[in-house]
Amino acid sequence: SPRRESSSSTLIWTPPPTGVVAVNVDAALFPSIRRMGMGFVAMNHLGECMFAGNEQLQGFSEPELAEALAIRCALEVCRSEGCSSIVLASDCPSMVNKIKSTAQDRSRVGAVVSDIKSLASGFTQCSFLHVRRGMNVAAHKLARSCEHSVNLFYLGVVPDCIRDDL
Repeated sequence: SPRRESSSSTLIWTPPPTGVVAVNVDAALFPSIRRMGMGFVAMNHLGECMFAGNEQLQGFSEPELAEALAIRCALEVCRSEGCSSIVLASDCPSMVNKIKSTAQDRSRVGAVVSDIKSLASGFTQCSFLHVRRGMNVAAHKLARSCEHSVNLFYLGVVPDCIRDDL
């Protein structure tokens, strides 16, 4: 992940290696309108925002499924943007563990986990890691921001709603 926590609990951004894209992903649930949102932000080794976006989906799901759908969406965007090596960070430990597991997932999110593993195999390098929520603020804000907006995609610019978080 691009963000690590020091002993003093301050967040320190650690860039990925040259040629690797660090992608933070998060999901948000909007039960009152029966929708969910997902957000992602991709940074290069110089700390530059390569792309970011959010998407709102109809239907209300449980948190783990929402996170799985967000991860799958972020991988699809990374593929379409031509990324070959990525490190994807999520604040949902159960989802990261399911993705890393070699066992077939027979839970309710199993089909999406299978999709994620299939997409991941198409990259030269693709790894997944869990980060604390405080280190996933930008992706979280993007996910929350689509409650009242259309789906947005930013290429080479930092969205205003996360400018202070990067």
